[in-house]
Amino acid sequence: MKRYSIVLACLNVVFAAIPVTAAEVVANDPDDVKGSLDLAELRVEAQQGEAGFFKITTHDGYACDYLKPESKKTYLKLLFDDGRDGDTDLVGRFECVDNKLFLFLHGKETGNNYEGLRVGRPKPKVSKVSFQLDLEEFKSNKLGVVVKSKDGTDTDCLETACKDRIPESGSLKAY
Repeated sequence: MKRYSIVLACLNVVFAAIPVTAAEVVANDPDDVKGSLDLAELRVEAQQGEAGFFKITTHDGYACDYLKPESKKTYLKLLFDDGRDGDTDLVGRFECVDNKLFLFLHGKETGNNYEGLRVGRPKPKVSKVSFQLDLEEFKSNKLGVVVKSKDGTDTDCLETACKDRIPESGSLKAY
């Protein structure tokens, strides 16, 4: 009996030391909006307090300078809902600075502004970014993510801005 208790205690220590890996979640969107920022896919891999990986794909490619800083006509944003209660707690805005794409994070209630994160662009249709999820805005064990785009400069979007969102409603459960 003692031998089994020792073995079980050792197994518990071994399993407790193995990190839990985050599952990748994916949301797709049809080719349904005119303009260069028609969203195709959002991929998220996240674990509370650990690193989060975010990949946004558009149906058409766009150049970095398409996302000018402080543009009201055109934007690409990642919105984070801590607690998945329907309110946005952290806003990530993609901006081109010196022909390099960055994600700038801003806490809506905290007022925190974080240093820009360099965004990977392996293809003109793909934007990838990762960062630690141990921010003041993330207190809950639930996190929802939304990606929104607005294209107001493409010739097809001049009269009415072309807007898109993934998912269409609610938020994608990151964890």
